[in-house]
Amino acid sequence: MNTSLASLIRKTGFRYGIMLGALSSALFLTFAFLKLSASFIPMLSGLAFTIALIYLAHLYFKENNDDGTMTFGQGVTISFWMGLSSGILAPLVTYIYSKFINATYMLDTARVEMEKKGLSDEEIDTMLNVTEKFMPPEIMFVSGILGYLVSAVIVGLVVSLITKKDPPATF
Repeated sequence: MNTSLASLIRKTGFRYGIMLGALSSALFLTFAFLKLSASFIPMLSGLAFTIALIYLAHLYFKENNDDGTMTFGQGVTISFWMGLSSGILAPLVTYIYSKFINATYMLDTARVEMEKKGLSDEEIDTMLNVTEKFMPPEIMFVSGILGYLVSAVIVGLVVSLITKKDPPATF
């Protein structure tokens, strides 16, 4: 792979990864400020954003690649760079919010979810004490990076199968 093609892959991945990180951060902050509990809807929205932006990144790459092609490996690599860049931006916003703006946000959200499940106050307090000790914002930041990276690559594998356009065979 030539240098300009590798550069285009990274540039595309970072460009669309920043967009994904910004959208994910906006979604998180919206739910946090409106005091909506974490549920299936933000997760589904995040997945939809990821699929759409990986698809758009692949289109952008093919449009800017001289021959208009993209191999499966190039598509997955773009998804990797997207996962890395969005995986730094979105967890960083979450970290700053949970560490400096609303330190009890994660625990309050977890409490609401446990109350919905009908757990007693004793059970909730016990579980929250354990959660608080083993899930400080720093660990959530690192696990967020890994989560974004893995999910972007997995989604990228599927989307790349659909969007790839192999170069013509040369004999």
